[in-house]
Amino acid sequence: MKIKRIIPLTLTLCLFAGCANTPGLWDDEPADDSTDVTATADLQDDNALNIYTTFSDAEALRYIADFKSNNPDLEIKITQGTEREITAKILSESSSPRADVVWGLSASSLFLIETQDLLEDYTPAGADGISPDYRASNWTGMFIQETAFLINESKLGGEPVPLGYFDLIENDYNGGIAVPSPLYSEAGLIFTMGLFDLMGEDDAWEYFNELHQNAVFVDSEVAAGDYAVVVSYGGDCVKKAAQSDSYIVVFPEEGSCFDIRAAALINKTSGDEKIKQAAKSFLDYAVSGGAIEKYREDYPVLTLLDGVDTPDGYPENPFDLIASDIDFAAISGFRNAVLEKWERSY
Repeated sequence: MKIKRIIPLTLTLCLFAGCANTPGLWDDEPADDSTDVTATADLQDDNALNIYTTFSDAEALRYIADFKSNNPDLEIKITQGTEREITAKILSESSSPRADVVWGLSASSLFLIETQDLLEDYTPAGADGISPDYRASNWTGMFIQETAFLINESKLGGEPVPLGYFDLIENDYNGGIAVPSPLYSEAGLIFTMGLFDLMGEDDAWEYFNELHQNAVFVDSEVAAGDYAVVVSYGGDCVKKAAQSDSYIVVFPEEGSCFDIRAAALINKTSGDEKIKQAAKSFLDYAVSGGAIEKYREDYPVLTLLDGVDTPDGYPENPFDLIASDIDFAAISGFRNAVLEKWERSY
């Protein structure tokens, strides 16, 4: 199998592991930006399986290895980008879709793409092993990513450990909170959009205006040890906390904001039928138990119904931590407007 990685844009403005292009959490774990990929957006091939993904190049190649070995004659081209990039690219190509599969995009983005009739119904083989709460007729979830706080107890300055979202604005951490900007970080996107959905627009803007007085909205990587509180993904916080006794992880008591990372078939009215079948075979693989177990190394909260061990650093049922009433369809409707106002405001 030939795999060509295509990066339509060069992005380096990512927080922690909050952007899929950046494997490192903090600036003491720098990302490897080296690549031999041609930086172009127009190398898709009608005779190849075109996969659009938010996974980093290293992740994608590791996850896809078994599929590659089982399909040695299939040419695969992977276009990589951030959540917002891949979503925008798919939407911009709506009149003549280039992708066959989207892999690793969030449910909230898939709802936005669905409004343009760009997703085709397909239930991958083995999808019944995935919780029905995390799949739909035209996408299947692989894992979730949820908000958590990484607390550096030595930096709290006598203030209490924050247990929920409102503790971040009610206690005086003297600017010692790092909050990822949703403009540059997917961790920030999940945190921000989740709170807008849970609180409603007016209350959410009031909350973030107050939070801005008590926190730094960051658009680059940070050193975790410089802050009392860092908002990020739960899995990333757990990994960092394992490195030092100074850190503890808090999942917000109101429920963690979260999104589902999923795979879906793009609705293409024309194209090679062999490629269409290859796309379906890839989706069968991408949501299979074997592939999902590979994701676990980087994304510990899987969507499988059974046979999943509790991730290190999590309670027995990690899904008890999340704000389960978050409405991804609603988020897809207001996301762009919130981001435009965020850019003007902060």
